Amino acid sequence: MQERRVFARIKIKIPLKFLKSGSDTAKEAEAVDISATGIGFITKENIAVKTPLDIWINLPDHHGPIHLTGRVVWSKDLGENGLKRVGIQLGKEKLMELGRVWLFQETRSQANKPSIQ
Repeated sequence: MQERRVFARIKIKIPLKFLKSGSDTAKEAEAVDISATGIGFITKENIAVKTPLDIWINLPDHHGPIHLTGRVVWSKDLGENGLKRVGIQLGKEKLMELGRVWLFQETRSQANKPSIQ
């Protein structure tokens, strides 16, 4: 299968919160990958395809949370502890804000590399 993505996707494990359209209670999830046009995350919540979401990613970089909007394009039951893997298509590309995610992940990756002695 040919890759159709224009923007690179990075693997990341970071908590996020999301709010379904029409709901007043934010739910927690864990992002597992992110690109300029989408996010994949794991949650215990059932979310129907086409559901609009507000998403907040709070990086430990001393800035405010990144707020994104999107809609569910697919959802798959992982069969373990009721977890689901959800694919989100972002509504508006916020490349500058998402750059914070790339910087955070790169900094974390560099910190975990062994130094040459």
